[in-house]
Amino acid sequence: MIDKFYHSFHKKVEATLARKEITKAERLLGKDPNSGKPVFARMARFGAVAQIGETNGEEKPRYAQLRKGQNIESVTLEEALDLFKLPRSLGMFEESEVTVSTGRFGPYILHKSKFYSCRKVLMIPIPSKSTG
Repeated sequence: MIDKFYHSFHKKVEATLARKEITKAERLLGKDPNSGKPVFARMARFGAVAQIGETNGEEKPRYAQLRKGQNIESVTLEEALDLFKLPRSLGMFEESEVTVSTGRFGPYILHKSKFYSCRKVLMIPIPSKSTG
């Protein structure tokens, strides 16, 4: 029974392999206006990413994970470049740098080797100095 199934199945597999198209899971989006390097949307080891630069160059390319709802086929150059805005330094606080970035669980703030989820941070408005 297995022999009968395998022979017909194997023929179908061989026929499919013979006519399949090999496609690269990568799409050129354009050029980075700051560096002039190409920007790609592609599949990487841990999912879909935006990439600035070539993988075969001397310089290592920069990567940013695509957000939920974004995919290689529909992400635009502007959306991809927006992914590279983080991490960003916010400045110094208590003699230590404050950095904002995004990670596996969403945006976070890094200060003195501690991570603070932006979802948990309460934004309190700072009153302006009155001149009167």
